[in-house]
Amino acid sequence: MEEHTESDNYVFLIASCLAEVIMDEAIPEKLRNAKAEALLKLRSHLDKYSQAGYDLVLLGRIARKKGRFLMDAKSKAEIKKIMEPSEPVFNGVVLFTDPYLLPEEELICWSEVSLRTSLNKYGVKRYQELFALVFPKRSKEIFG
Repeated sequence: MEEHTESDNYVFLIASCLAEVIMDEAIPEKLRNAKAEALLKLRSHLDKYSQAGYDLVLLGRIARKKGRFLMDAKSKAEIKKIMEPSEPVFNGVVLFTDPYLLPEEELICWSEVSLRTSLNKYGVKRYQELFALVFPKRSKEIFG
């Protein structure tokens, strides 16, 4: 199991981003407020995942990456895209994903879907690909 460290603590990571946003007077007030609101929304989402038992390392990675996207966002429209990425599209051959949909988030999505229904062979393959990408050590232990 990958070790959880203080640097993976999603609460701390989001709080750090929030403090940075609040203190950065170069950001226009409306954009600063939108970033702060998005960070709080991200914290709420990650709290729900934590309560559902998702791995804290996984949640820390999401917080770090999404937090950076939000910190770099230049508009409210970009913040909306970051917080509401489009779903992956599979054309039967290739899977197309939104640049703001993190592999860690997509892994959670596949996990949630697999709890509700059986995955077809493409779903199983994608789930395994994402798991191997996000948790390479665990993947080798499980799949060899």
